[in-house]
Amino acid sequence: MRIMKRYIQVIFICWLSINSITEVYGKDPIGISLVKWSFRTQTAILCDMAKENGAVAIDMVDPEKWDIVKEKGLTVAMADGIDMGIERGFCDRRWHSSLIENYKRFIPLLAEKGIKQVVCYSGINTDLSDEEALEACVEGLKPLLDIAEKANVTLVMELLSSRNTEEIFTKQRFSYYQCDNPEWGVALCKKLNSPNFKLLYDVWHMNDMGRDIMSDIKKYHSYISHYHIAGIPERKGLNRTDSFNYQQFMKLLKKVGYQGYVGLEPDRIEKNLKSTIQESITLLKNK
Repeated sequence: MRIMKRYIQVIFICWLSINSITEVYGKDPIGISLVKWSFRTQTAILCDMAKENGAVAIDMVDPEKWDIVKEKGLTVAMADGIDMGIERGFCDRRWHSSLIENYKRFIPLLAEKGIKQVVCYSGINTDLSDEEALEACVEGLKPLLDIAEKANVTLVMELLSSRNTEEIFTKQRFSYYQCDNPEWGVALCKKLNSPNFKLLYDVWHMNDMGRDIMSDIKKYHSYISHYHIAGIPERKGLNRTDSFNYQQFMKLLKKVGYQGYVGLEPDRIEKNLKSTIQESITLLKNK
């Protein structure tokens, strides 16, 4: 009898888990989000475009826009605007007091709004060794983990390209950015040892760094709670001529059991927004 009761409890918990996933993403455990800064239009209009094309969330949303997204019936996949910019991050102790104050103030508000993730950055590093930068990040982030765990909010550090070149797209690279590879990011995750600190794997940026994207996902998926994507190499919307196969990418995410958002993040789309969104999502959904 006890075994039967336990079996029923396990089945019920599994049923609740499946239904909560379905409620957020529909039948697909992976939700597609649109990164706010990438699409040059008003937040409310972007929400409408998202809904029309099967996206379920808006990504990298500043605090003043959270309610707009919620009122439109979508989710804020990742909160933005709480940091001090990509360059001024946790590997530089000069910014620790301000960063800690900002995140401590906003984490309870995120929980209030039902927002589960907020982005953070390592910042640029021109002086420290990798190990020293790691220790600096640990010092800055540790004071936030207790409040994040209690609020059920995850701090997510973005992996970005630090390549310093004169080629096109240089403005989308960040010279001396510390968290430019998953090995360093995973080492930070291990040092912090919290379920509420994860990585944001940006496919365009990691491809720019010469990474093997599929191998990285297979090795490090348990440390990654969010993905950003864009056409490769030109960082536009997705299409079937891209040098990276995003349909295989989506299949791999499902294979490793990923249940989260994939954020579409092309570089500043000002024209043909609807067609860019439609074509990209159609490709991701393998239609």
